[in-house]
Amino acid sequence: MEIFFSLIVKLAPLYLLVWLGYISGKKLRVNKESVADLLLFVIAPIVVLNGVMTTNLSWTIIAIPFGYFLVSSIIGVGSYFILGKFWPGSEKNILAFSAGAGNVGYFGLPLVLAVLGESALGIAILIVFGSILYENTIGFFLVSRSNASIKESLIKVLLMPRLHAFVVGVILSLLSIQVPEMLKDLFANARGAYSVLGMMLVGIGISGISKASVDLKFMLSAFIPRFIIWPTIIISFIILDSTFFKLYSTEVHAVLLLLSSVPMASNTVAYSSLYGGHSDKTALWF
Repeated sequence: MEIFFSLIVKLAPLYLLVWLGYISGKKLRVNKESVADLLLFVIAPIVVLNGVMTTNLSWTIIAIPFGYFLVSSIIGVGSYFILGKFWPGSEKNILAFSAGAGNVGYFGLPLVLAVLGESALGIAILIVFGSILYENTIGFFLVSRSNASIKESLIKVLLMPRLHAFVVGVILSLLSIQVPEMLKDLFANARGAYSVLGMMLVGIGISGISKASVDLKFMLSAFIPRFIIWPTIIISFIILDSTFFKLYSTEVHAVLLLLSSVPMASNTVAYSSLYGGHSDKTALWF
């Protein structure tokens, strides 16, 4: 019980930021696109560069984002075919995308920082990259299969600043190049800005939803992959690794467990607005 209340205390500021974002969107008419661009093209690459540089890389650690991408793809594609039996329309596309994509960035990184501290940030960032690869390749193809090709999605991935920062960070880490003293404050401030603006962006996005329809069938279809299948797979992996393989530390296990139960990816609402027309439903899980 003490651990539960401790977790609530740590998570309360995150939800307060979501509420402040909602108020900002409603009363101050803050433009969510501008905030998202600032996070995506300026702040996120700095956070990624610092996180990768300060992580002790090994082949087992580098395998984390690709393993996450593989699991996301299997769950997403599997959900597409299974949900197609229950959803003949475009709902199955957005549900399949959301099944493989969790909000490991704007929600997950602040969550890891609050619960596990800065030492776990690098591991979480590697998982974020696995999610980015899924969202912009297999996931994007699932949600817009008639509007975009896999080639176009891959080109978008290659042009992403976060990917460039990740590659540079890996190179600098392998060369044992440390973060310059003069940049440490900048990186620390960028982490804070990412957490604050990222959580506020969730609230700003919710403030733009004028109508939210409660569809229990849709909600259940989104709930099962995100909050049952994902945790089951991750817990099974942790048990196997702890018992037999012993490849990863308890800190890696803790990060994986935390990020296996985050809400659906923020991009789900945007994609559903562009391709599926179900943003009012997806906003309930945003």
